[in-house]
Amino acid sequence: MIGRRSAVTGIILGWLAGSACAAPHYVDLTPVANTSREDDGIAHNGKGGWTDEGINDMFLFPPLPVGEVERNGYHFRMLDPTQNEGRVALMLRVGAHDKDRPLSRRVDFPAVKGRFVYFIQNSIGGSQARKGDTNAIYTVHYADGQTVAIPLQKGIHLRDWWCKNWWDNSGADAWPVHMGGNLYTRKWNCLIGLWAMQWRNPRPDAPIVGLTFASLDKGAPVIWAVTIDDADYRADEAVNKGNVWQRLPATPDGYFDAKSAVERDAIYAAAVATGLVQGVRSIDLIRSDLLAVTVDPALTRTAAGPCETAAAAAQQPKTFMVIKCDHSFDEEQRLEEVGRDSYEYWNGDIGPFQQNVVYWHTYYLRLAQPLRVGGRYTVGVAGIKPPMVDHLSFIYDDHNMETPAIKVNQVAYSAKAGRRYAYLGWWAGDLGAVDYAACTNFEVINEVIDKGVRKVALTGAIVPRPDPQNVTGEMVREMDLSNLTPGHYHVYVPGLGRSASFGVGGDGVADLYRQTQRAFYHQRCGCPLAKPFTMFEKPACHLHVYLSGHMVDDPHYTPAPGELQHEYRGGYHDAGDFDCFTYHLRATAQNLDAYDMSPRIFRDGDLNVPESGNGIPDLLDEAAWALGFYREQQAPDGGIPKGRCNDQDSRHQSAVKWGDFGIFKPDPDSNFEYAAVAASFARLYRPYGAALADATLASAVRAFDWAVAQRADPKDDSRSGFTLWAASALYRATGDERFNKLFVERYAHDGFRLHWSMGVCGPLMRWPYIRCEQPGTDAAIRAKLRAEIVRSADDQLTKRIDAEAYRWGGDAKRDLGWGNGNGGGHHADVLLRAWWLTGEQKYLDGASLNADFQLGCNPLSKTFITGMGERPPLHPELAEFLYEQPGKRGGTVKGITVYGLSSGAIADWYPKERPVLRRWRDLGNGGAEVNSEFTVTETLGASAMLYAALYASEQNGAVVAPVPEGKKP
Repeated sequence: MIGRRSAVTGIILGWLAGSACAAPHYVDLTPVANTSREDDGIAHNGKGGWTDEGINDMFLFPPLPVGEVERNGYHFRMLDPTQNEGRVALMLRVGAHDKDRPLSRRVDFPAVKGRFVYFIQNSIGGSQARKGDTNAIYTVHYADGQTVAIPLQKGIHLRDWWCKNWWDNSGADAWPVHMGGNLYTRKWNCLIGLWAMQWRNPRPDAPIVGLTFASLDKGAPVIWAVTIDDADYRADEAVNKGNVWQRLPATPDGYFDAKSAVERDAIYAAAVATGLVQGVRSIDLIRSDLLAVTVDPALTRTAAGPCETAAAAAQQPKTFMVIKCDHSFDEEQRLEEVGRDSYEYWNGDIGPFQQNVVYWHTYYLRLAQPLRVGGRYTVGVAGIKPPMVDHLSFIYDDHNMETPAIKVNQVAYSAKAGRRYAYLGWWAGDLGAVDYAACTNFEVINEVIDKGVRKVALTGAIVPRPDPQNVTGEMVREMDLSNLTPGHYHVYVPGLGRSASFGVGGDGVADLYRQTQRAFYHQRCGCPLAKPFTMFEKPACHLHVYLSGHMVDDPHYTPAPGELQHEYRGGYHDAGDFDCFTYHLRATAQNLDAYDMSPRIFRDGDLNVPESGNGIPDLLDEAAWALGFYREQQAPDGGIPKGRCNDQDSRHQSAVKWGDFGIFKPDPDSNFEYAAVAASFARLYRPYGAALADATLASAVRAFDWAVAQRADPKDDSRSGFTLWAASALYRATGDERFNKLFVERYAHDGFRLHWSMGVCGPLMRWPYIRCEQPGTDAAIRAKLRAEIVRSADDQLTKRIDAEAYRWGGDAKRDLGWGNGNGGGHHADVLLRAWWLTGEQKYLDGASLNADFQLGCNPLSKTFITGMGERPPLHPELAEFLYEQPGKRGGTVKGITVYGLSSGAIADWYPKERPVLRRWRDLGNGGAEVNSEFTVTETLGASAMLYAALYASEQNGAVVAPVPEGKKP
């Protein structure tokens, strides 16, 4: 009896002391659970549900488990969403996110012992913290009143609910136990994860009676389950891996339909409210029996996404009605067939719904009978409901109705070009190429009317233009405009219509020069944009930065006590981002070369920049701004920083080393590049300011010496090219024979080696030695470099320009993109240099034809420079302050050259049916950077050089005499 009584007593005492975990103990989170898996589908309506972001919630595929789960070796219990009013997890507060959430919450439970505590969790709102920051603390409460705090670090213990890769985990600190996706993560190729954290209990024999979860308001944990157990779930690595490393299974058809329907209707209502949905947008004349009717989502009733099913269902004659309205009666015109081209028109936030793509649909209506001149027509679209626009009317007059099928340079052809053309052609979506064989003649109409008489300035035949590479999707025809004299014109094709207006020389070319130069001003960092210099105003940016590299005005950053800060200004923003790099100086170098060839042409006051009126040509003032930051931040040993991050994405790129205050560390390329451009600037600036010229030249020499002293990386394919560029520019500026000696020796040893991706820079880097006026230059080397540029220019003319239907310098059989798909200066650079060297007209013509392509002589009948021409980019990837309206809406600043057309692997967005030279995504809120973005280096500098050269060519005394081949200057 005594032994039996002792055993019972021991059981009771053991229970009182806390039960040991022979099996997992699942902590019941029901008393503290405060969030559901799903939202009601309407973002930010204050009704809660996950993070109140609409269908961006935890309704996943594969779905989250319910009840007791064993996953990848971990045991836990997930609350049932059909119970407890749907509350299945504890979400804590972070910043302004869901202020009604608690900062901390405690859960109590019967005493239990265990060697480990496992937390199944993820986190939200972590942008206020950096990886490694402590942003939550869990407190373990023991039965004896003692506690232990568990600090949790962002990205280590607490990992965001949105994630990228299965294998990105923290081991025992955060191991994936569920991976899935929702409708939004699929847009971004992301996943949603639940993570298991293992905590080793330092007091395994002390009963645990409660847990407190606390957010530090910099990124909040969401706790889904807690398990206390003696078992080490990490003991078997093979079990841990489980199915984590497998790909997500395909989502069943219709799985998200109910979720998406709720948001689809809400997005449509928001799109209507914000003016993104209006109905019929335009009617374009394609041929006298072919109309292009463009409608927005008012027809498909879906504002986000292509809605292919509804768009295809509308592609039939009964959807459209074309009425000819006479004085006495209306006559319906019979439609023979309907074609379609659906495309992304705009992307961005629609009300509270983030990052959606709005599709427009152009329907091609082929009429049984051609339009009659003087007839009044109305085109209606069935299925568009009031108050949306369901019809548009027009009067057909072939003299005055414009058609995009007649492609012209929509701004101005060069008056000095010996070759200029207009083109006729169109691709009508799934109807294919439009046949214009019936259009045989054209007229060019002088838009200066004399006593009410319209003057015909030129007539000619419209002739076929071969498309040997079959990249336009058109049956291209051409019109020769070469004999036009300076003036303002449009092309008229009898029985069809007229083109956009255009100039030949004069104000249009001058405006191209001004606006492409002013693109630099609008990208200045640390400089206010203000009237009277621009209508796109903003205060000076990125002036003050902390030692850590964070900007002082960053609301998400908490500086260390007494953290140092510094003030910077200078350089250019990189594209739609804000970081600055020395490689932007290549654009400055191109501009300086154009100036160097025509120094008398470019004047103070040309560009309306803050320095205008100081007696110095504005083009040189802009170059001074470009170089100033780097000169001022030069280290005592001569090192030039590669740039500054301004807290942009480049700050996180391991390939770019950054140091204190977010300054990128110097490397040989940054120093050689700076030295070359600074030397050229000093030489050209000296007549206007010897002090700045001397200081800049001395700085260039120090930068060069620093770079030469650095150990050469055998993997650096471009070291010799950069070295030769800098050495020749310094020799030209100083006459110091040591630079010439180094150039000759290095050239003999390595030649002008450049990485393939920098091949376009070859003519730029060869230029200083070719143009060097110092007596010690090697005539044989100069002649060889000169011949290389001329040969490259000849290749452009014979293999590219004259081989393409639209005569430009690209090669549509290769990958287009990142600046080489818009024609323009990218391909014109080498042609301009050949023209400067030889004076031969064919090279100026080739450069001008590239400008024509860039400005509208292309299959799209659009320009690739913002604000220029009748059909410029509508939604380029610019900073928001360069748009007229918030949310990147409305018109844009002028003069920014975008990347343009793309093809090949980088153009997977395009169906194979879309012709290569019609592949352009005019989207400005991410996802289409290869088309709609730009950079200072790849597009702005090339355009500035091209249009400065064309402008100068029209002024008296514009170009210096060419240097004879093989002779010293």
